[in-house]
Amino acid sequence: MKKQLLVASLSMLLSGPALSSDFSFSNPKTILPNEDIQSFQLADLDGNGTIEIVYLNSNGELKYASQGMFIDESIKDFIGNTVWDVVDREGFKIKINLSSRGSLSYTINKGMYGQGSSLIIENGVLQPNGTSSYYYLMIDSVTTTQISGKFMYSKGGINSKVPFTATKS
Repeated sequence: MKKQLLVASLSMLLSGPALSSDFSFSNPKTILPNEDIQSFQLADLDGNGTIEIVYLNSNGELKYASQGMFIDESIKDFIGNTVWDVVDREGFKIKINLSSRGSLSYTINKGMYGQGSSLIIENGVLQPNGTSSYYYLMIDSVTTTQISGKFMYSKGGINSKVPFTATKS
């Protein structure tokens, strides 16, 4: 039923006088391959300002898909040696460094002070390699213009792990 409604809506749109030779479209891309989606909704599930697709598949499983790049070893070249400004946290910067050996590390800075550690990729998330009760960084979403996840930096007054979004400097 929903597929028929979508097809009917698209055919009305494309057959209307609004169609112009000025429009051009890219090749269609499959965003959720091998999924039999029965219904979907757009929502910001974690409050980070990024919209996720929440969907129900034919097996009755409720799933979601996030915008952004899949976080695996290939992300290192994109995210390495970048600086990010934390949104709504004036003066906070996150620096991601890529060593010549291919390992990632981070520094959270506020003003001239900074602390950090190495990062590892585990289950599609960048996580700290070790623990500290003073600083923490976990990145679970990477797009071309922003990163998001959770961070803590006690010297900067953030004493618990809080959600963040940061934009590329």
